[in-house]
Amino acid sequence: MWEILTVNKVLDSDQEYFFKFFKIVLNEKNWIDTGVICEFFETKIQGNADLLANIQMETFNCIQIMFLIINESQNSLNIISRPKDESKFSSVKQHSETDPTKKIKLEIRVHLPPSQLTGINVLWDMFRQTNRS
Repeated sequence: MWEILTVNKVLDSDQEYFFKFFKIVLNEKNWIDTGVICEFFETKIQGNADLLANIQMETFNCIQIMFLIINESQNSLNIISRPKDESKFSSVKQHSETDPTKKIKLEIRVHLPPSQLTGINVLWDMFRQTNRS
C-alpha cells in the first residue's frame, strides 16, 4: 500500500488517502503495535525528504500522531484529553470520540528536553523543507 499510494503515486491525493487511512488505524487502540509504528516511522518517514517537502495536512496529522504515540510509549511525554472548557485544575476525564459535539483539548506534558524526543528531527525537517507555494 505504501509503495502504491506514496512512492509511486499518480496524484498527490493518493498519498493523502494513505495517510488518512493510516491515521484512522493509529487512532484505534490496539489495532497496531507501537513497535510497528516506530519501525514504520524510522524506515518510511525519517529521512524521506520528498515526503516532508511536499507534505499535505493529512500527512502532517498522521506524522504528528505517530510522533505522540511513539514518545508516549517511551514515557517521554503524557497526553491528557479534556473538554476545551474544563478548568486546568479540574480532574481530567477521557471523553468518547463518538460525541462530535464535544470539543477536546489535548494537553501534552513532556518529561525530557524536546531535543531528546524520538522523531523531533522529523518535525523540524517538515518545517524546514516544506514548499511554501
